[in-house]
Amino acid sequence: MTEPAAASPIPRRMDRDLDRSTPERTIAYLKEENRLLREKVGGHVRLTDPERCRLARLGKLLGRKALREVASIASPDTILRW
Repeated sequence: MTEPAAASPIPRRMDRDLDRSTPERTIAYLKEENRLLREKVGGHVRLTDPERCRLARLGKLLGRKALREVASIASPDTILRW
């Protein structure tokens, strides 16, 4: 019987691709992932008060302009009102 193969390290090409990751690419990925998850959930997502507080705290740090680019659960104005 042979020994199981040791886990191989990340290939160099993948490692270089990870280094090329930018905040813009990360945001684009997360926005698309959010869209897909919302489609699976089927529309409106109900948030608890603590969840709204967490989003509001982070949203206020981002500001209205950035929220326009990333917010998908609620409008930037709504998030900033929370």
